[in-house]
Amino acid sequence: MTGIGAVSLGITATQLTTNAVVLGKISTPYALAISGETAANVAVDSKNSHVASIKVVDTAANFMAQLDTALASNAALLGGIALAGPGIANLAVTAAQFAQDTAVFGKITTPYALTISGETAAHVAADVKNSHVTSIAVVDSAANVAANLGGLQAIVGKLASIALTDNGTAPLAITAAQLAVDAVTLGKISTPYTLNIRSETAAHLPADAANNHVMSIAVADTAAHVSANFNSLVGNASKLSAITLTDATTSTLSLSAAQISTGLVVLNAIQSPYLLSVKDTGANIGRLDLSGVHTGLIEIMPTSLAATLTVDTPVTDLNLSLIKLTGAVINEKMYHTTGTELDIVVKGSVVEQVFFTHDTESQLQLLGIGNTVVHVL
Repeated sequence: MTGIGAVSLGITATQLTTNAVVLGKISTPYALAISGETAANVAVDSKNSHVASIKVVDTAANFMAQLDTALASNAALLGGIALAGPGIANLAVTAAQFAQDTAVFGKITTPYALTISGETAAHVAADVKNSHVTSIAVVDSAANVAANLGGLQAIVGKLASIALTDNGTAPLAITAAQLAVDAVTLGKISTPYTLNIRSETAAHLPADAANNHVMSIAVADTAAHVSANFNSLVGNASKLSAITLTDATTSTLSLSAAQISTGLVVLNAIQSPYLLSVKDTGANIGRLDLSGVHTGLIEIMPTSLAATLTVDTPVTDLNLSLIKLTGAVINEKMYHTTGTELDIVVKGSVVEQVFFTHDTESQLQLLGIGNTVVHVL
């Protein structure tokens, strides 16, 4: 053959096979551009030093069978890959194949779609930038899934499933906002898991608790909201892990005697300082055992007084703002050696008595309207 430099010969894969003897007679430099080759024969063709490029035409199944071997090893020789068959070829690849065989995928000239399996949560965002990727199955730890939950939700339309790699039932620690916003992504998890929710409002706790995956809920809310939803918190106390009161100053929880009696587990889940205001009749307050309450700030706020009210637990305040005391005189004196006795006197007669068995006069504050300290007993 005449010409300057190596002559390029474009031949088919069939010609390469049937005319091997003729090609062997060529004594001048030449290069072969092969078309119509099968994926399996690329490895053989690449051993021929004259082969400069190979165009593959084969089925998707045959392509996948040679992806990690002949095709990946000879990606530089590939001049193009046409996937034979009707419609768009669907290539099911692993995350490792998708990362390692990028050069081979770039040689495909016919329409195709990629479904990726075994991907990590952190790599999903990069995968979906490839327009051929239609589906991704994630396999990763609960911690990594939780850390990338927002990113997974953003591409949830292409998220096929999530398998958590933790041993046993995997715990996912997420915020209440994530539980609300990322519900579809969480629904893609196919392996056993539990949810530990933090920063939930008191009003939303019952809905969370109804989710079988939710094992624990930490509430962060104002004292007013906790008081307003106290009964529902008690009803779902088995899933309540902690309560943080978000008020700027020391919070006040105003509860009835019955609520305190049945809700000690909720009260003792509160992690921040608070004043417990017991608002009830004197009779109900008198029957209440406050010894199990862990806060050291307790206010007694009777709505009416019994003839005798005895408080056996140390308290901070006596709030008589709801009691009609017009024309009454309050006398105070020591009760035994450790407490204080208050006698409410009307027209010279003692009509009510309040005994504080553990509070001396120097420890107990008498509050008036608006919780103003009107007297330190």
